[in-house]
Amino acid sequence: MGGENPAEKALILLRTRLCDPNFIFRPLCESSDSNYRSGLSHQAQVFGVEFGNGGVQQLNSASGKIAVLDLVIGDLLQEYPDSITVIRLSGLLHSDENCALKGKQLLLYNLLDALQSVTSQAVVIGVSCRLDADQLLEKRVISRFSNRKLLFLPPSKEDIQRLLEYILLLPTDSSLPTDYVVEFNAKLQNILADEKFKEIINTYLNFDSTVKDFLRYLFRAVSNMDLQSGMLSLENFKTALSNIQRHPKMESIKDCSILELYLLVCMKRLEVKEQNSYNFTAVMKEYKCVHDSFQTSDYYAKNVCLRAFEHLLLRGLIEFMDNRGQNQSVEYRPVKLLISFQQLHQGLKSYRSCPLSRYASSPPPSTPPRHHHLSPPPPTTATSSSPPSAFLSPSSSSHRFRPVISDPDLLLRVLSQIQTRPAIALRFFRWVQSHPDVTRSEFVFCVMLEILARNHMVRSAYWVVEKVTSLDMTRAVASVLIRDYVFARVSDKLLDLILFVCAKKLLLEQCLSIFDDMIRNGVVPDVINCNRIVRMLRDKGMGGRAKQVYRMMCEAGIKPTIVTYNTMLDLFCKQGDVREAVGLVSEMQKVGCVPNDVTYNVLISGLAKKGEMEEAVGLMQDMVKAGLRASAYTYNSLICEYCKRGMLEEALSLWEEMEARGAAPTVVAYNSIIYGLCKWSRVTEAKDWLGDIWNAFLLFDELRHRGLTPTVVTFNTLMDGLCRLGEFEFALQLKKEMVNQGVSPDVFTYTILVNRYCKAGNLSKARELFDEMLHNGLQPDRFAYNTRIVGELDLGDPSKAFNMQEEMQAKGLPPDLFIYNVFVDVICKLGNLKEAYILVQKMIRNDLVPDHVIFTSIIHAYLVNGRLRKAREVFDEMLSKDILPSVVTYTIMIHAHAAKGKLELASMYFSEMQEKRVLPNVVTYNALINGLCKVMRMGQAYEFFTQMEEKGILPNKYTYTILINENCNIGNWEEALRLYKQMLDREIEPDFCTHSALFKQLHRDYELHAAKAILLQAAYIRWSYTANDLLNGCC
Repeated sequence: MGGENPAEKALILLRTRLCDPNFIFRPLCESSDSNYRSGLSHQAQVFGVEFGNGGVQQLNSASGKIAVLDLVIGDLLQEYPDSITVIRLSGLLHSDENCALKGKQLLLYNLLDALQSVTSQAVVIGVSCRLDADQLLEKRVISRFSNRKLLFLPPSKEDIQRLLEYILLLPTDSSLPTDYVVEFNAKLQNILADEKFKEIINTYLNFDSTVKDFLRYLFRAVSNMDLQSGMLSLENFKTALSNIQRHPKMESIKDCSILELYLLVCMKRLEVKEQNSYNFTAVMKEYKCVHDSFQTSDYYAKNVCLRAFEHLLLRGLIEFMDNRGQNQSVEYRPVKLLISFQQLHQGLKSYRSCPLSRYASSPPPSTPPRHHHLSPPPPTTATSSSPPSAFLSPSSSSHRFRPVISDPDLLLRVLSQIQTRPAIALRFFRWVQSHPDVTRSEFVFCVMLEILARNHMVRSAYWVVEKVTSLDMTRAVASVLIRDYVFARVSDKLLDLILFVCAKKLLLEQCLSIFDDMIRNGVVPDVINCNRIVRMLRDKGMGGRAKQVYRMMCEAGIKPTIVTYNTMLDLFCKQGDVREAVGLVSEMQKVGCVPNDVTYNVLISGLAKKGEMEEAVGLMQDMVKAGLRASAYTYNSLICEYCKRGMLEEALSLWEEMEARGAAPTVVAYNSIIYGLCKWSRVTEAKDWLGDIWNAFLLFDELRHRGLTPTVVTFNTLMDGLCRLGEFEFALQLKKEMVNQGVSPDVFTYTILVNRYCKAGNLSKARELFDEMLHNGLQPDRFAYNTRIVGELDLGDPSKAFNMQEEMQAKGLPPDLFIYNVFVDVICKLGNLKEAYILVQKMIRNDLVPDHVIFTSIIHAYLVNGRLRKAREVFDEMLSKDILPSVVTYTIMIHAHAAKGKLELASMYFSEMQEKRVLPNVVTYNALINGLCKVMRMGQAYEFFTQMEEKGILPNKYTYTILINENCNIGNWEEALRLYKQMLDREIEPDFCTHSALFKQLHRDYELHAAKAILLQAAYIRWSYTANDLLNGCC
């Protein structure tokens, strides 16, 4: 072993290093300038902890990314051996996936969709050589993850220098002789410092800048080392370079004709313009563009070019994108290049006999970086006299362009210089915008948008506009575009694009600001964007602003479309301005815009909601006469409104007409009919019409036969109808059937049942259903809580009701006016007026204005306690707050004062309520008549009795009982019996109080009363027979 040649040992050592990824990439991963390993490790852990699933990271630009990824995975496996499992998938194994960039992308979609589960904890790391890999994903794939990107770029010259020293310098602490190591390293340092060596390395890197291939090149160079001298030489690297450059594709390029080289350059130009798919026709257009730009004399006919195109296919320099369309002509099938820019550049450079070789004098470009840790590319000026290769890609990155980050004016000048190379300009712009400390300017965005618009790069322009909206610079950029900073035709397109993006993101304020600014400056927006703005205003209920926008459109000469008119019609109808909607229809017909089915449907719905049913039906007939088909939507609005108004015969007639005209009923129509039949107390008829309730109604079978499915509204309506009839058990059975049908009960389902059980007095079942709703994960809404609280107050424990009110408020549902009314009423009935006033003050602090119900409850409590003066003070306070008392308020005031003999005040309140157009009812008159009878003012009592009859208010049994009682008290038996007979003639049934009033003074004059009793008995028998006849007739 001692006699072994140190040169051989050095060669083995160098080769071992070059084949060991862990050794090679250690300095790159540990470098402070590009801390990829720690960055990737940190991002992987953050995604695993914060996101848990669905995270996708992309490592771009081939530069040792897989090796670094393996190092990171190894580190994580060592740190978390029991928590991490690595699964490697490759899109290349799925031919349809095409590296998960095109096709259906099923691999990525199914993988990310599976990770949406909470129990799935995973991080997906994608590796790609494309900077725009994430932009090529489908929307459904993008929607499944949140991603972070870490860019791996080709090493800089400084990195290459450090890498060469790290790999090729021999260690001083090895088994090699010290003298040999010192001499070897000294000569190697001289080689590395030699300009010729640097030129060789630059030449190779221009050809291929990936780390993996660079290591192969070094392996060839080291293998050429002279074992006798034991030293590396400059010739070793030259020889390796010449061997590397003997590539089959390059050999094929050298054998190409001039025309074939032209076609290859044209294809590469199309790729630079972000046109990844092209055919022979597109290449010919680019070929003509190149010829016109450079004014070359060698222009070939199309058939000659097609033969050259076919030769490129045979040489393997291009190939078809896929195997589809094999029956198509070659010139229409999409193709792709199989050579890189560097290979094309070197081929042109070495092909001295080609006229294009003079255009290959500039060095080939490298991929532009976009990560903020790296330097930006220095853009080169491209003019019409520049070589074709200068238009293909930007040149190498340099630190000289970092000032553009903080100087918008400098960035504007740079973009202006490269405006003829839009792809390069966009990449450079994106790189600048990726820096966190960039100084942004609306002028920069406008220049970039103009460059993209001129080159028809709509997709990229859309990305820039989205960036503008995310930075809240929309108005500033639009203002610059409006004021003729760019050409008018380009600015109009860009402004419409900005309006489109803002409308898509529902940024209403920005849309309105830009629209107003455009109109004021004479710039006409596209009518489609105007329609979007009007539609947003309609959906937000901003009818006045929508009308203003419509008026501005017309004044600016923007011709409304049928969509504009229909949107405005819908707005008018939703606001109840049906007459204005009809006028707009006349206006649209005058300008030659023919109404369509949507126009008629909107108008019919608007008229129906206003209650103008005859006119709505007539309009539907006009619609049919105009040759338009009345759809289920047309009938739905009419049937729904008929059912709401209890006009069930008309609704069922329309149903039959709808079926006769071939318009299949929808679930909405079924729900409306069921609602109408149950709402208007005809549940039995609903059962007969729809089928047997015990079999969940034949409605379900009918719906399935029509391809429809009963909705939760269908079930809720039927259950409410059953509960109205008291058929609670069958309602619960229907709820079970609902679940079996796959329809989950919602909050409304449980609220209906809880409400009906509370009204039926079954609070325990209501509580059970409310708890079941919570157990099923449903959050009660305000109405559900109110229903339960009212039930507890009426039937249960008031303390539970207060606890539920606090729970309701804790869930973000503060008490509303209804619940305050209920609580105040209960507290007043308990006699705790002080607590009631405290609750009213709390209500006012919560920005709720007490209504007449709350004041009436408090007033009633004071009146019951005999505190009439305090009641009047509250009544006056109510009037001072401009709260109009109701008939109930006036009635309790009249009743209390009349009962206490304060008839002047009672009469005053009676007159006041009539002045305020609050109509008295029979209870009001009874209160007055009762008060007058108590003070023996029978004449006035009869005046009010006559007055109420004249006003169409029929007396009830209490009215007659009051008058009969007082007539008996004064001994006016004839009048008492007349009133009793009139009461019977009017079929008003007397009660115990009525009979008690008649017989209470029987002991005073037995004979007289006995005679009267006989007469009374006869009258009573007559009434009994009459009542029996009535009852028999009803049975």
